[in-house]
Amino acid sequence: MAETIPPTLSIGRPLVYAHFGDLHITDAKARNYQDFLAMLVQLEVECGNQFDFLYLPGDIADNGSLVQYRLVAAALRIIRMPAYLITGDHDMEPRSLTNFYTLAQANSLPLAAQVRGVRCLFLDMCGPGQGGPDFRLGATQLTWLREQLSQVPTGTEVAVFMHTYPSGLQDAAEKQQVIALLAQYRVALVDMGHTHYNELAN
Repeated sequence: MAETIPPTLSIGRPLVYAHFGDLHITDAKARNYQDFLAMLVQLEVECGNQFDFLYLPGDIADNGSLVQYRLVAAALRIIRMPAYLITGDHDMEPRSLTNFYTLAQANSLPLAAQVRGVRCLFLDMCGPGQGGPDFRLGATQLTWLREQLSQVPTGTEVAVFMHTYPSGLQDAAEKQQVIALLAQYRVALVDMGHTHYNELAN
């Protein structure tokens, strides 16, 4: 079920967040997990008051296993700032997002949050699919996205967070609708993972 997080006040500075992805966590001894821990320590100690949130753009656990998510949960205890997590195809590997949602920071998707005056929309491109790179939003989430965009006050910037490019959506009609919505409502930023370029589009 979609959620909306109450707005936070935007005073004085722009939205600033940290993007860590795609993690593909496997086990505690792996180099990428050790790097993740080190980056979180650095983020908390050196930058904790300068960032509004941490964003993980999906493919958090390499196989979507409960053990892998427990490692992520332990690591995220290092930071005090909010964290926003979305799903990736690797998170859907068990053909379910049940393990993903064991994370305390894994709010139900789709999710809307107002941060520093920016309307942030976090999408689930994987749950409506059948696993693997079967990226879909589904009718309910597409309606939600359309409604959220239509309700944004004039002058408010919008950022959309999704695992892959809109062109990665497997349903052709859905793909065209999403692309049209992003253009119609002049979405300022789309932040994606998946390709491991960790890309921004505006």
